[in-house]
Amino acid sequence: APGCLDNFPLLSAYVAR
Repeated sequence: APGCLDNFPLLSAYVAR
């Protein structure tokens, strides 16, 4: 997931799928 979402692991994982 993008580093810009590093503060939001949940959103990061959601976007990374």
